[in-house]
Amino acid sequence: METEFQKAFPLEKAYPFAKEHGLASDADRIRDMSIEWDRPYTSSVRRGFIIDLLAQSGLLPAFKETYWPYGLSEPGKAE
Repeated sequence: METEFQKAFPLEKAYPFAKEHGLASDADRIRDMSIEWDRPYTSSVRRGFIIDLLAQSGLLPAFKETYWPYGLSEPGKAE
């Protein structure tokens, strides 16, 4: 599995996963939100929001098993 060695949370897989589980409007809101901070990228902030959404919905463990096995490891938990 290609995601097995992926250390960063796979945001590109999280949006469709959320939509497949009835969270389309929340996933779209996160993807389209305006983020103002002093970095040239916004993916870190979006990752935090989508992780929180999946955790609150009880879907984070299933997402990790399917798309981000690294997240189940000790270093992945710290990530």
